[in-house]
Amino acid sequence: MKILANIITLLFLFIITADVNAELKRHKVTVGMFNTYSINDGNLGRPDPDLKEVWEGNPNVSGYEACNMTMHYWPRPFDLPEVEPNQDPYAKWWINYMEEAYNLTNQNGEVRLKVIVGPLYSFYLVTRGQLFDEFIAELCKWEKGSKYEGTLGGWYTTEEPMGSDHNFDPDICNEMIDDIKQVERSLGIPHHKIYIDVAVDGLYYSNEGLLKFTRQVDVVMISSSTYLWTTS
Repeated sequence: MKILANIITLLFLFIITADVNAELKRHKVTVGMFNTYSINDGNLGRPDPDLKEVWEGNPNVSGYEACNMTMHYWPRPFDLPEVEPNQDPYAKWWINYMEEAYNLTNQNGEVRLKVIVGPLYSFYLVTRGQLFDEFIAELCKWEKGSKYEGTLGGWYTTEEPMGSDHNFDPDICNEMIDDIKQVERSLGIPHHKIYIDVAVDGLYYSNEGLLKFTRQVDVVMISSSTYLWTTS
């Protein structure tokens, strides 16, 4: 009986180990997580890297990845790394973040966690023109033809552009999208999807504004405030 018990114990441990080490299956749809912190943020004080945690979730529950796309809030000036005089610190920050996402979650070199960069609207207001175009180009060049290709999941234009805290201009937003697409065309790279987060309420909301803001985007994300408003 003791031998049988030992065999059962070994089999049980093998099953657990095999399950934990099994490759997590892909979702057939995009499942995202907002504002995932990085190692440089301290991972919210937790011992495990946040980017890895949000991707794998609890591997023993379903065998599927928890999410396959994420983002980070726009870096603050004191978050930025030191760079050479001819480098863009914002581009370098996002490159560091995307490299971390890839290094923590790739499976045998395959990209499993994509990153959308943004929100870009406020940054565009102060850098529109050459500085903004160079920022977009630097991220595209970093990704193109490298092992990280596919990590740049797209461009996140803005969050709730007609919300109580925002009264953004849809024409400027569409101008920004035009500039992004022009940079991509000039580099001969495939188009990265354009994302926007909207609410169907807010101080400055209008149906006409919603149509203008979403006219050129590829993916419209519905804000959580809209969900709360429509279900209350």
